[in-house]
Amino acid sequence: MVADCHDLLPVVRIDQIPREENPQRWLVDGLWSDSSVGVIGGAPKCSKTWLGLDLALSVATGTPCLGRYPVPRPGPVLIYLAEDALAVVRERIEGMARHRGRGLMGVDIHVITAPSLRLDRRPHRDRLLETAKRLRPRLLLLDPLVRLHGVDENNAGEVAELLAYIRLLQRRLDLSVVLVHHTR
Repeated sequence: MVADCHDLLPVVRIDQIPREENPQRWLVDGLWSDSSVGVIGGAPKCSKTWLGLDLALSVATGTPCLGRYPVPRPGPVLIYLAEDALAVVRERIEGMARHRGRGLMGVDIHVITAPSLRLDRRPHRDRLLETAKRLRPRLLLLDPLVRLHGVDENNAGEVAELLAYIRLLQRRLDLSVVLVHHTR
């Protein structure tokens, strides 16, 4: 079988790839890489959501995460917390901001208010992509992963498709994605 030239993948010789001035870019210095996908994982009630919200508030305000880790380039944040009422989300972030000597006015955190977000369904994926394109967040926080899909987490193929979509968001929009995930 002869391959059509449209079947070839794009390639470049290694010496033609431009070097980066600073190869390690941080969203939060020493804590979270810029333009990355990662997981905050742990047992139930071990403060995973609080850490995610601290990251979000730090990126949105340029204040140090956990009072220690600087944010080199602050910017907008988009969050979806599937297990918390919107009033609870506001209360948590407001308390954290108050601790930093700030109010909520002008804090560039955008909360998705849809009652559900299913990343295994095309219409939801498309809406999230378009929303993120419009807002151009530096950080997307999704909490918890288990509430964002209906795939079998023990089936590598199903999980791979879900993670491929998340990686597509990260690459296409040059943003960091934080997934909060419950572990046993």
